[in-house]
Amino acid sequence: MKIRVYEVAKQLNIDPKSLVGFFQTIGVTDVKNHMSSVTPEAVELVKRKLEAQERRRTHDVIDQHLRRGEATVVQRRLVPKQPASADDAARLFVAGLHEDVTEQGLREVFERGGSRVLAVELWRAAGTGRLRRIGCVTMASPAEADAARQTLDGSLQAGSQIAVRPFDARRRGPASHDTPPNELTRGPSSERRTTTPRPVVRETRSNPMPDGRPNRNTTQPPRAAKHPKMLPLVPRTNEAPASRNTPVLSSGDRIGVGPSATNATAEAGARQRREGAPATPTAAPPKQTWVGDLLSEATARARRLPRDSQLRAALGLARIALQHAAIPLLEWVIEHGGDAARKPEFVELRAPSDGSLVDLLATGLVCAENARWNGVRGKFWEPTESSAARKFFGRPAPLHQVLNAFVAARNDGVEGHGIAGGEDPEALLSIVDAIVNILGPVLPFSDDDALLAIQSPDGRVTRLSYLRLAEGDLVCFRRSKVLRAGACRVFAQRQTDLLEKVDISWESNDTLQQHALHEPVVKYDYVETTSPSWLPLTRIPERLTKTFMGRSHEIGQLWDWFNDTDSKACIVYGDGGIGKTTLVIEFIQQLLAGGFGDPMWKPAMISYYSAKETRWGLNGLERLRFSQAGLTDAVTEIVRHLRGSHAIEDEWYKLDLPKLAQKLGGYLKEDWKVPASEHLLILDNTETLATQEEEITLLAEHIKALSRRVGRIIITSRRREKMEAAPIELPALDPSTAEQLLRRRATELGCDKLTAAGSSKLRAYAEGLEGWPLLLEVFVQTLAEKGLSPEVAFDRVRQMRTTDLGEFLFADAWARFSDRIKHMLLLMVRVGDNLDETLVRLCATEADVGLHTAEQALEESHGIARIQRIQGKLYVTFRKGFLDFCRDRPLVVAGAEVQLSESVSRVHRRYAEYIQVHDKEVAHRYGKAFRTPFSKMAFAARERGQYDECEKLFESAIGEDPNNGLLFDQYALFLLQNRTDPARALGKAEKATALAPESPDVWFTHGTILGRLKEVDPAWSSLQRALELGKGAHLVWLQVAHIYIITKDPREAIAREALRKARALSPRPTPEESASAFWRDLTRLERRLGITGD
Repeated sequence: MKIRVYEVAKQLNIDPKSLVGFFQTIGVTDVKNHMSSVTPEAVELVKRKLEAQERRRTHDVIDQHLRRGEATVVQRRLVPKQPASADDAARLFVAGLHEDVTEQGLREVFERGGSRVLAVELWRAAGTGRLRRIGCVTMASPAEADAARQTLDGSLQAGSQIAVRPFDARRRGPASHDTPPNELTRGPSSERRTTTPRPVVRETRSNPMPDGRPNRNTTQPPRAAKHPKMLPLVPRTNEAPASRNTPVLSSGDRIGVGPSATNATAEAGARQRREGAPATPTAAPPKQTWVGDLLSEATARARRLPRDSQLRAALGLARIALQHAAIPLLEWVIEHGGDAARKPEFVELRAPSDGSLVDLLATGLVCAENARWNGVRGKFWEPTESSAARKFFGRPAPLHQVLNAFVAARNDGVEGHGIAGGEDPEALLSIVDAIVNILGPVLPFSDDDALLAIQSPDGRVTRLSYLRLAEGDLVCFRRSKVLRAGACRVFAQRQTDLLEKVDISWESNDTLQQHALHEPVVKYDYVETTSPSWLPLTRIPERLTKTFMGRSHEIGQLWDWFNDTDSKACIVYGDGGIGKTTLVIEFIQQLLAGGFGDPMWKPAMISYYSAKETRWGLNGLERLRFSQAGLTDAVTEIVRHLRGSHAIEDEWYKLDLPKLAQKLGGYLKEDWKVPASEHLLILDNTETLATQEEEITLLAEHIKALSRRVGRIIITSRRREKMEAAPIELPALDPSTAEQLLRRRATELGCDKLTAAGSSKLRAYAEGLEGWPLLLEVFVQTLAEKGLSPEVAFDRVRQMRTTDLGEFLFADAWARFSDRIKHMLLLMVRVGDNLDETLVRLCATEADVGLHTAEQALEESHGIARIQRIQGKLYVTFRKGFLDFCRDRPLVVAGAEVQLSESVSRVHRRYAEYIQVHDKEVAHRYGKAFRTPFSKMAFAARERGQYDECEKLFESAIGEDPNNGLLFDQYALFLLQNRTDPARALGKAEKATALAPESPDVWFTHGTILGRLKEVDPAWSSLQRALELGKGAHLVWLQVAHIYIITKDPREAIAREALRKARALSPRPTPEESASAFWRDLTRLERRLGITGD
């Protein structure tokens, strides 16, 4: 039984939004908002995680190494933390501050609302004195500290999202305010005063086993970090030799081990010893984790795997290494690069491919050099020896060329993206080694188990938004989605093992939004029309094609809607790539050019907003630069483009959509003299704005609010949105128009081989590409640019359709489906291309989906299949593209892959049984209950004792025969007798009494079930009704006796009288009947009450 997230939040006394994020971080990825449902197992997992967090908050973990003979035993125990002092309760730890923050500025932030601030501290890094963007604020009282924390935690201050936490003196580190602990450090301070000697604690490291698994029984002494990336908190006097990969300053000193730091500390210690002064205690620096070490350890384990497993592991590590070199560098450049960061292509970080990451990495290295990170490029462009270089070039080659060759080999492989044919795992692992060795300075580090950072030699630090560690594991970045101004949600995969991964997400600051501030804003412009009195203010795209053919019917529908000013919204819906956006833009451009004559409605302003995330073309699937978050972005984008500036007031980001729509409507009317009745707003690709059912409903409400307050709306979507809007469905082009389009485009692009083809050949190509304008265009462009023959080009486009195009067309619809719907669809496509209602019902039943829900999912996801009803029966025909999309697609639920082969076999077996029993009668006294094939199959399964099978078949049977009250009655008896589930049985029995009110049997069953639920009076009423309709009196009085015996307050006298009547009214039994259920039950109850038979 699932439970809503908001109900769990009430139980745990947690903010629902925080709980949503918590579920997502532990791998429950189908939780989207507080209305999502979760399983009890997921709730228990959250509770355990929260309990563990609470234990970590209140206790320290101590590892004590004890000698037991020749062996060393590690004893781990929890030690309660010492309580904080009263003064600490009023202190707050603040992180994420702007680099230019001042103590006075921070004081003013915390004094807003009348709170009193006693002290402000900004902490600085040792050696450089540079502000570390963290500090401490002391409030006048603990209550004011708690109020300030709740108000300011997560808020934007001077463009930075700050974190405010209670101050913990136990984690304070050094006593000096000039050397505070790093804000990422976790765990107890090494300086905590104790009254008993601290046990000797050594770092436990695991030597891998031969198969790559960690050996938990090996203990080694602690070793120095191989790659200390951040300036140490205090100068180190006993520094381990630096790794050869440690970043080097321009002076030649390595970060954290330069002579200025080490010698100064050593001289100070010597001076204290000479003067007899006690030595100043030196706090141990926080343990740092360098991603380069994690990658090197992972490649070492991967090399011990079998070849097939090694290949999969190597491919994943190569992608992760490339990401951890490119993404941190680009985030650093965006923050510190100034003019060097103004590269439009950086927005591809929103959802980068491996190929774009290589290009971005090269650009980022140049930008970093221009931003005074000297030498960061290392030997990126210099030939170096590696297995990958030998594989791809047969000689030493620059890492830049090796990475490009790696991406090209994957893209050209027969299997497409993934593992390319003939891949060499050692070559892939050598790429990881080369990235660690050559690009070590840009690989990030962490001072705890999660947050990552990158630092240049001169101390400029960037805390990463798009990468982190997940409980110490590396992650593979997938994409980020804008949530609001300055914030985004990052979607990634946690590498729990070399061959295992789990989907995770987290909310973070959005580096790209800061970069977007550098981009120029295209302002609205006035457009001249053929009407002297109409000069609209517009911001719309140019025509998307010079060759627009057909669509006269849909253009006419748009024209009719446009002139019907009483209609507030219109939706153009159809498959991806069918030409929805092209149609709407062509209509608007022709309208402005006077192509339709003088319209009745002349809007003063026309706006356009696209939520499109991907497009498909000659080079396959491409990610567009921006991935918008919702309709709030459409509103703020209108304001920004009207002003020609990214800078708009904060209140535009603080309102929900209904209030934001009202504010925008007022702004347009007052500042631009454009009322809602004179504004046309085009919202393109709204299917990307909502995926879950609750989101889709909310989207409809928001669009309605925009149409009332802002203007009339034209919507394009791949689904027919559930909203009040005039619908215009866009089908594929008819064969004649598709043929004409092919011939015209071939002529325009000079494809002589195609123009020379006859009409029948062109018609065959057009029909083979299903009349899709997008496919037709790519086909012609492939001919023109690649110089191929029409047959080869046609085959290539069809091959592209089975890979990237499937992702483009169906990925968004697939993401909207629940796991049960996905299970059903994967079963259906494996069962066959064309399915009748029986097969659909069987697949739905196997996946635990109702037929109505299944049919609704298919109809709403337009383009997956053709739905038909012939003589009242449902028929489903899947599209070829969707069959290709699903052919080898696995189903993963809760991190485990569902095996579909057994389900497919069960569906085939049930269908064969269905055909077999179709005309077979059931020899049963309630034969009318079992009059359809599914009900007959349910009867047979019950007789065989296959109760799980029987229940699924009963569900299919009531869908097949929904008005058969006797069938519901038999289902209720099954649930009562074979499932011992009277609560569910009661629902079926009530349905039976509604459908067959004149049947004594259904009332008898209803009363019996109520009796089991100890509802005495309602049970007696139903049994009385059964008696009135002719049910055997002896059976009724037997049930009455049973009810009064098992009730909460047994009434023995009434039960005795009922048993007496049951025996007296029963017909005299034959020897065979004396063994029937009635006589067995009667005898049993009489013995229970001590009644002797007559």
